[in-house]
Amino acid sequence: MFKAQQIKDLNDTELQVFEYIMNNSLIIPFLTIRELASVAQVSTTTILRFVKKMGYDSYNDFKYAYKMSMQDEKHFERDYDFSEVIDCLKKFDSNFYHDKFNEAMALIGNSENIIFLGVGNSGAVCHYGARRFTSSGKFAIAINDPYLKMSAISENSLLIVLSVSGETPEIIDMVTSSKQGSCKIVAITTSQSSTLAKLSDLTIPYYIKKIGTEIFDLTTQIPVIAIIENLTTMCFHK
Repeated sequence: MFKAQQIKDLNDTELQVFEYIMNNSLIIPFLTIRELASVAQVSTTTILRFVKKMGYDSYNDFKYAYKMSMQDEKHFERDYDFSEVIDCLKKFDSNFYHDKFNEAMALIGNSENIIFLGVGNSGAVCHYGARRFTSSGKFAIAINDPYLKMSAISENSLLIVLSVSGETPEIIDMVTSSKQGSCKIVAITTSQSSTLAKLSDLTIPYYIKKIGTEIFDLTTQIPVIAIIENLTTMCFHK
């Protein structure tokens, strides 16, 4: 509803109106122009200048358009389910996950180094995981090249594999190849029944809805980041 150039053209008092609207969006559709002027501590003339700069002829026109835009945003928010992400994170504070994290820490403690493996969005998170583990005192690197030979990995390495589906062919091939070197494998994926999970010594599943198509994946990586951050914090305090 608001365009960057429109906001850029606002003066200080008009910007004050914009900031009040952004901070109090739920009540705006119910305020008269005088009420908005009062709570935003500006004049009604300033309100009228503001709505005209936003492209509306009157305050009522602006208020109606704002109400419609809020309904569109609510529809968008249903597409991204914040409650599902929050519920997923809450489950990590359970005995099931405490046991998973402790098992992972035992494997981390027995390894000389950690290798993160993933492609796509998971590959990007691998770099964050490697950096965080190294900062916590455990050397780690990230690999997101699906064509890299994995058979030469040391048996004293721990491979942490990130994959939403657990079925990515390139990842499965790399994990299968790495098992020839007898290194331990921890999978962080959405299911314990995936091919990746079956190939791994330990799976930390995060049960969340997968979003996207065969071409691109929009599934949230927040649970993966939370798992990595918990493990690195445990590693740091060990």
